[in-house]
Amino acid sequence: MLRERPGESGETNPVLQVRESDPVLLPGRATTNDRLSPSALSKPPPQGDLEKTVAAALAEPIDEMLPEHEALLTETLVQAVEALPANRGFLALVDLRTGELAVRFTLGEGWDQAKRTARVPISEQVGRGITTQVATTGKPYRCGNVLTDPYYIEFFSDVRSELAVPLIDRSGCTIGVLNVESPEYESFNEQDERHLMALANRAALALSLAHYQAREKALIEIGKGMSSETDLRELTSKITKVTTEILPAEDCSIFLWNRESGKLVLADSYGPLSSHIGDPDASYDLGYGLTGWVGLHRQSIRIVDPAKDPRWKGLYVELPPKELGAFLAVPICGHEELLGVLRAVRRHRSSQAFIPDEFTDADEDIMWTLASQIAISIENAHLMDRVIVSERMAALGEMSARTAHMMGNAIFGIKGQINEFEFLVADDLADKATTQELVEKIKRGIFRVEEMLQEFRDFVRSDQIRPVRVDLNSVVEQAARETLPADSKVVLSLSLLRELPLVKADPSKLHSAFAELIENAVAEQPNGGRCHVRTSLAEPRDLNEVYGRPLEKPHLKIEFLDEGPGVQRENKIKIFDPFYSTKAKGMGLGLSIVQGIIQAHKGTIKELGDEGCGARFVILLPVNGESAPRKNMSISPKQTDCPLHTLLEGET
Repeated sequence: MLRERPGESGETNPVLQVRESDPVLLPGRATTNDRLSPSALSKPPPQGDLEKTVAAALAEPIDEMLPEHEALLTETLVQAVEALPANRGFLALVDLRTGELAVRFTLGEGWDQAKRTARVPISEQVGRGITTQVATTGKPYRCGNVLTDPYYIEFFSDVRSELAVPLIDRSGCTIGVLNVESPEYESFNEQDERHLMALANRAALALSLAHYQAREKALIEIGKGMSSETDLRELTSKITKVTTEILPAEDCSIFLWNRESGKLVLADSYGPLSSHIGDPDASYDLGYGLTGWVGLHRQSIRIVDPAKDPRWKGLYVELPPKELGAFLAVPICGHEELLGVLRAVRRHRSSQAFIPDEFTDADEDIMWTLASQIAISIENAHLMDRVIVSERMAALGEMSARTAHMMGNAIFGIKGQINEFEFLVADDLADKATTQELVEKIKRGIFRVEEMLQEFRDFVRSDQIRPVRVDLNSVVEQAARETLPADSKVVLSLSLLRELPLVKADPSKLHSAFAELIENAVAEQPNGGRCHVRTSLAEPRDLNEVYGRPLEKPHLKIEFLDEGPGVQRENKIKIFDPFYSTKAKGMGLGLSIVQGIIQAHKGTIKELGDEGCGARFVILLPVNGESAPRKNMSISPKQTDCPLHTLLEGET
């Protein structure tokens, strides 16, 4: 129970106020002049799945993440006011992202909404306010007469004496202030100060534990995200972003070892260096500069004022040398060789001297953990690439042999026709009609060989893409318009979702894949029918239907449906195999090429139609771009004297 203390009115009604809406104000990303409101802190901006999960792990409120610590901090304030001759108290926590002190818990009379949610920018209040003085110096402050104190700023009119002590974490950083007040002069003595400091140390330990558990949770989420990521570029992008958040740091960069150039080349960065990604000159020789030193010696570096280090070269820097406060880098090592260097920097925060610039032992441990996870992911990606290359080479070997056989047969036929032509010409036995017929046969044979060569080239190059930001609806629309024959009896309709997110893709390759599927739908309906193509956002049931499991990453869905005979159940697995075909024409590589193109885009294609009810090809592509606002993209068929026309809304 709370011990009752009389207030100014003589009533005995202590009031304990705990702010429920604010997040735990533990060290987060230190930015420059960024001011976040409490609501903004509790709701991180929209990000990718991994980044969002990690941000949530680092920004969860204490009362949601660690109820026992919420209760402990509340009890700390209660005990402080009960044990000391105080009538009011509060506990404020430091927000290292904004350099503010934010009131988190309050006890006693007079706390209105404005006072309970007060946030004080410490760097702008240096030398003003007892609580600010304690936060910046990290030392207790005891005042027996606030009316004559040089630091005191009036918050309540009845205060006459005040005692404030810092909450110091294990690294020596001030993370909060515990403050008690009294309406009496000289209310607090040295023993009270020691008692309050003991309570503050207990609270600091609880907050430090909450912070480390939040980091631990974030690391687990990073590990989960990395284990499911096969795209090296996407992987490095995620790692630099979440590392910047979790440390916190001004920038985080990954330099990967390039065997051909013998340099550490910038692969990704979340911060100022991001503008140099893709620049071949953004690299370090082994041993050159701090980054090169880490790569050469395979040892970490953790220093303050890196520009003063003799190894510093300032070749590619995230910040001007005078603004660099701290540098941390660790090697990324595989089983047998160096894979790269992971590094982070902090801005020198001279205006917030109470916040240390240097990285801690815990920060370095986190970097080593992330570097080891990156190494595993890189080696797994390389291993998967080798497996894919091996399988593809085996397929190409088989395909080459079969193509050579098919082309040999075609060329043998052409040779026979040429010999017959020469015989007729030599003996002057050829009439015009016979000659013309032979010429046409020879042409068809040559065209057939050319088609086989083109199919072979398309198959070989199906996984070679040049991705750019693409509006998928435009690619579908263009493929439909250019592929459907003018005299076709098939009616084509398109239903394209408005404002479909962009994808990173090769538009020419996707155009070829979509065109192949439309051609197949038309060929399966020689007497006429319907073909419907639609785009949408994939729902969980779509992912389960295609992948057989749920996925976190959002996908786009493209469906091609027709009213042909459909695909027999026993053939659904075979139709994407090279050389499998139910048609007399072609080598049977069409759907194999389509599958190769879709897989090169990290997507999947499956045939999910019911036999006898038409084919239904479903393509899922991962979303990796921003929204693309468009006008109404719904395309509907228009029946005219011609068998098929498509009409965009607004066309005449």
